[in-house]
Amino acid sequence: MPVYHYLLLNNSTIEEGIDLINNVKVRTGAKTKLIERLEDKRREKIKHKDKKQEDILLAILCMNDDTIYNHKEYIKLIVYNIFNNK
Repeated sequence: MPVYHYLLLNNSTIEEGIDLINNVKVRTGAKTKLIERLEDKRREKIKHKDKKQEDILLAILCMNDDTIYNHKEYIKLIVYNIFNNK
């Protein structure tokens, strides 16, 4: 979809793209469909991010005690970032 290309070129977020499209005056269903697709894409990104974070936490839980101890500062940083970016 070319809209994603133009959003990337403009360094715009999906939310900014939706706002921009909402300000365009048209009388067709294409505007509604485009906004629905952008909102679906936004939901997919959130789901993917949550799944990735879940996988990271699961991997940490599966580590043995020595590995956790040897890498505790790095693990603390990862866990801190996961819980503060939500």
